[in-house]
Amino acid sequence: MSNGFSASADPPPRFIAEELCHASPAALARTLAAFGFTRRLMTAARIGTPLWFESSLRTVTLRDAVADWLVLLMQGAALPLCWICSVSGDWIDSSGGAKGRGLVSLGAFAWRITVEAATARLLSLHGYRKGHNHAAA
Repeated sequence: MSNGFSASADPPPRFIAEELCHASPAALARTLAAFGFTRRLMTAARIGTPLWFESSLRTVTLRDAVADWLVLLMQGAALPLCWICSVSGDWIDSSGGAKGRGLVSLGAFAWRITVEAATARLLSLHGYRKGHNHAAA
């Protein structure tokens, strides 16, 4: 019985988009600018940000692994202040009312579009074309 996956299948588009957004510091900066963030207010270790509290409910090993990941407090003209993990893409707005896992979900929030549309937009932003080998930008 097949599980619907094959060893030669391409990774899901959302996974590819996430990888491209994190491919380099320049790729992350390009992604955040495309969302409308215009200013980084501060950088902190994840342990010192609102994102830490999600991790506090998980295992000690996971908490220790992510505690030092850098989190950016970003500001944009039409967006609420957001804490964004530069490693995982986890994010939360300053009120705690909006949050998500990954930069694709942040794109959907910032652009007010579906996750599928945000995935397509990010793939295009980073020059992805199916079937072509892409180096980290």
